Amino acid sequence: MRDKVSGHIRPELWAKTNRKDMPDELLHLSLHAHGLDAAASARQIWQHLAPGLRARISSDLSSTPEDAEKLVAFLAASHDVGKASPHFQEQVPSLYARIDSEVYSRNDRWGDYDLLPHSVLGMANISRWLQEQQGYSMRISLSLSMVSGGHHGRFPDASTVSGLACAPSISGWSDAQFDLLNAWLEDSDAEAVLDKLRNIGIKPRSQVLLTGIVILADWASSNAGIFDLETDGMPRDRSSRLRRAFKSLGLPEAWAFGKAPDTVMDYFEKRFELPSGAVPNAVQNALYELVQHRDTASLYVVEAPTGSGKTEMALAAAEAIAGKMGLDGMVFALPTMATTDAIMNRCLGWLQKTIADGTGTPTFSLGHSKSQYNESYAALPIQRMNAPLIHDDDDGNGGHDAIVHHFYSDRKRVLQPNIAVVTIDQILMAALNTKHYCLRHLGLASKIVIIDEVHAADSHMAEFLKRSLEWLALYEVPVILMTATLPWAQKHALIEAYYGPIRMRQEKAGLEGVADVEVVVKALPQDGGYPRITVAGEDGIQSIDIPLESDPKGYRLVKVEDDLERLWEAMEPRLASGGIVGIVCNTIRRAQDAYAFFNDKTGGAASLLHSRFLTADRLRLEEDLLSFLGPPRNGVNRPSLRVVVGTSVLEQSLDIDFDLLVTDIAPMDLLIQRVGRLHRHRRDRRPAAMGTPEVWVRGLSSWNDSNPTLERSAAAIYQEYALFSTLAILERESAWEKGVQLPHQAATLVQQAYGDDVVFPAEWTHNKDELAQKAHLADAKKRQRALTGLIPRPGTKLNLLLDSAGIKPMLGQVTTGLAAAAREEAAAVSSVRDIEDSFEVILMRRTPDGISGFEWQEKLANVNLTDQARIDDPTMARDIMRNSIRLPLEFSRSFEDFDRTLTELEQQGVASWQEEKLLKGQLVLFLDEHSRGTLAGRDLSYDKHLGLIVVNPTKEHTL
Repeated sequence: MRDKVSGHIRPELWAKTNRKDMPDELLHLSLHAHGLDAAASARQIWQHLAPGLRARISSDLSSTPEDAEKLVAFLAASHDVGKASPHFQEQVPSLYARIDSEVYSRNDRWGDYDLLPHSVLGMANISRWLQEQQGYSMRISLSLSMVSGGHHGRFPDASTVSGLACAPSISGWSDAQFDLLNAWLEDSDAEAVLDKLRNIGIKPRSQVLLTGIVILADWASSNAGIFDLETDGMPRDRSSRLRRAFKSLGLPEAWAFGKAPDTVMDYFEKRFELPSGAVPNAVQNALYELVQHRDTASLYVVEAPTGSGKTEMALAAAEAIAGKMGLDGMVFALPTMATTDAIMNRCLGWLQKTIADGTGTPTFSLGHSKSQYNESYAALPIQRMNAPLIHDDDDGNGGHDAIVHHFYSDRKRVLQPNIAVVTIDQILMAALNTKHYCLRHLGLASKIVIIDEVHAADSHMAEFLKRSLEWLALYEVPVILMTATLPWAQKHALIEAYYGPIRMRQEKAGLEGVADVEVVVKALPQDGGYPRITVAGEDGIQSIDIPLESDPKGYRLVKVEDDLERLWEAMEPRLASGGIVGIVCNTIRRAQDAYAFFNDKTGGAASLLHSRFLTADRLRLEEDLLSFLGPPRNGVNRPSLRVVVGTSVLEQSLDIDFDLLVTDIAPMDLLIQRVGRLHRHRRDRRPAAMGTPEVWVRGLSSWNDSNPTLERSAAAIYQEYALFSTLAILERESAWEKGVQLPHQAATLVQQAYGDDVVFPAEWTHNKDELAQKAHLADAKKRQRALTGLIPRPGTKLNLLLDSAGIKPMLGQVTTGLAAAAREEAAAVSSVRDIEDSFEVILMRRTPDGISGFEWQEKLANVNLTDQARIDDPTMARDIMRNSIRLPLEFSRSFEDFDRTLTELEQQGVASWQEEKLLKGQLVLFLDEHSRGTLAGRDLSYDKHLGLIVVNPTKEHTL
């Protein structure tokens, strides 16, 4: 039968087409040609990987990097061999009609198997070919073929693969599949590598990474803007085709760090421009010294006070590590979008200084859902498809400033660029069983990973973080975790997660005396030592205590009534000489109430910040606060009087400085974080009445000595046990009388509050054991929910991912009118953060004159759009998108609320907006000319100063 087909490349089988219904206008590409395009793309991507990562994958393949590249090319070329099947080919009748029925059977079908994705069919084809023509066992053949099986983002489950293995071959089609595989093998010159793998297969970590490479190669080769379609499906001049394609793809010269300065003093002077007379502090010195003497992947847990320069010390360590380990980048992760935005410019400034010593052009990404609104990010040069390569002819090393590259600009590829500044969700989602998680692993595997404010991960998030750390350790990725305060149990769980795969690798290598991981970790000191750096790596775990260089600062703690009038009575005398007061509330409702009250009392000298403002308004508010409350610098005029009210965004997002802090009660570590905003910066002068840093604590409806009672919303946000433990430790330490000494007492206070031996005051009537049990059950529930969505733990089992692929994905089907990619990303973030999914909408006004923004919005206030008006101006579309806001959870908490809210929102959609790329698929909520409206039986209003207010039928307004 093979002799009836010209050659062995089967040119009559197609893989890509521009349309299916009009033969006269049809362009397409043969399956063989598409495989060659994918192979060429994979080679390009392989050559742009970090040398250290290429070396690790090559080691797993028992090959040189040059031979490993050949296998990468073959795996990419063969990824779509499953398209050589009747079900796929008949999708274009005019092309299917060209297939000779004497060669390809049209009757002998596989039944249900024929309806499987071509990725899964391709896996079966490759497995059969490896067994029948390359002498592989089924088990080892699957370790290679699963790369094809996972190239659509998910690995198939074991039962499906077993069924396919037993399915009969289809006359003619099996011959075609084998012909194509042999042709691709010959073209890639990968026979020798396949011979080496016949008895060992591919390890799980490289299965993931190779699948990620093939996914990227498939996406590049499937883009008709990069690889042209043809009228007859067969490119004629392959060399010219590849030159055009790679020019369109426009990958810059691969970036590599240079050698970092040897001493920390030299480094800081060169990279951060130290002020005259300034020197790196003891913690910065210690971390830099540590990484200089380590050439294998390690976990570094840095516990140090706020304001101790942890960002700079992490960047310095990252560059030093990268040069020694052949890594090509860094991922810097933070808990919120605001902290991520704030750190981005510091990372860009650092990167600009490293470029002179490195080679190539670094790519850059900002990874969160609002990144397109960051002006600094938008100002970076963009390498667009089919555009000339960005380069600087005057640059001696051929490099350039950091660029944003079109190929790495979507949500799933945000970790691929050399430098990625992201929210922690991007790290956590590497452990989430969602589509294309292989891409996140590929992005992380070539970098140093830095996670700041790691204490912000709750018990649910911690499960995803631990699983991510396990895989990062398997990939030999250095990780730096930073925090001001971290409970002992949380820290040791993270260390154990990273250290476990190291011990597993040592055991497999036959090293003697390998101790049990849990025993080693628990032997670490549990108290004292602050600041402290804990290191876990090939040579074990060590804990390094660093003396504090600064004198302790005393903070006076004051109990205040949870009544705004009483609070004002206490504050008013203090404000006689001015001052900046920060008020941190646990809920948006309390913050809105407090802002309205104090704005009236101070004659308009109050500000409010929380998460329920329009994106445009929140960015403006954050910029305003930073401009007059940020670090002292020339041209900044700190106001004489200001009351700044907010939620936890003030605690973890902004580098601002208060003269007096009023805070709701919170768990000890978060309370200390809030205190870090008090007298944060060195200032020559503060108001006389606020010269001593004072923390006024509210959030209790009663401070009764025998029965302190939490304000209702505090217990709704945080576990009662954590709050009462905080109060108990403060009582035990006599903090209300003596105050607290920070940062010296920070570690001790946190460990005591989270320890197992917390003792409530004898006069309290609260049942400690009952509250502790309630907290334990709540944490267990969070952890259990996380476990249902995790990818497998790394292990030595050859087909680990295949055998575990049947676990239930955490994410359901996309059921809303949101754009599919954005909706999937939002669902993933909700899953790893353990938050109920809520709706993000574009908030606009509909008046008798048309659709517009709000009266204070210069560009949107008077646009007066109609339902029929197309948005042809990308700038206007971006401005409209900046009116996005997330609705409270009450709109989606129950199925009835979710369904009613979604139905009403979709009824408000503007059809003409679906023709604009940014606006397509977005949900819109319209308010009237007075900025009021209704949704799902609730009244809403939006105020420039208060944000979104939702009034329920039975409540005043939302939390």
